[in-house]
Amino acid sequence: MRKLLIILLLIPFLFSCDLFKKKEDTPAISTGTDAQTTPTPTPTPEPEPEPTYGIIFKSTQQLNGSGATSGTGAGLSAFDAICASEATSQSLTGTFKALLSANGSRRACTTAFCSGGTAENSNWPLLANTQYRRADKTTIIGTTNAGGVFTFPLTNSISDSNEDVWSGFEADWRQHAWNCGDFSFDSSSNTSIKAGASDDTSDAINNGLYLACNLTQSFYCAEEVPPPPPPAQASHRVIFM
Repeated sequence: MRKLLIILLLIPFLFSCDLFKKKEDTPAISTGTDAQTTPTPTPTPEPEPEPTYGIIFKSTQQLNGSGATSGTGAGLSAFDAICASEATSQSLTGTFKALLSANGSRRACTTAFCSGGTAENSNWPLLANTQYRRADKTTIIGTTNAGGVFTFPLTNSISDSNEDVWSGFEADWRQHAWNCGDFSFDSSSNTSIKAGASDDTSDAINNGLYLACNLTQSFYCAEEVPPPPPPAQASHRVIFM
């Protein structure tokens, strides 16, 4: 009887040990929390924004020293009108003006290369510290200095054409004495200094040659690039004690 009692008392203990052993032998079930970590992709760098630039091209139409194909024209405004028309025909936007030296109505410099800055400019189409390109929008002509004019040599000539153009400039962008009376004369007794459209030296604005004002010739047209807006003022608050 005593043996039977002992056996009965041992049965629950043996049963609990067997359960514990089965629990230890049961493999762990993955919960999915140890899944492989996906590497963070390297961000693609943003391309650098293209710099603001203007366009300069040689006109295809030729005018005499007063802005007409023959006879007396309207002066500098006639040259500007041709620049605007030819820019439109080339699908160029913006305002285009003739790159001519007419001291009474358009001036680049009063000192060599505008050493005094843009204060020397008057009705001048070129913007200071700005890159200019040909009408293909790819070929860089050069970048203007702080006075709004190019120094030489240029990166590339304004045109591949060997044709000369009207100028009116000294080789350092000052007013030349001969410029068809500020490009208002069509007389054979008056002349203007010329420039070489395919030159990248100072010959690009003064090649030392002259043309009678009653004869016709092409000229440069330049985009009038608007100045950049002033930087935005940061908002602020005042603290005092």
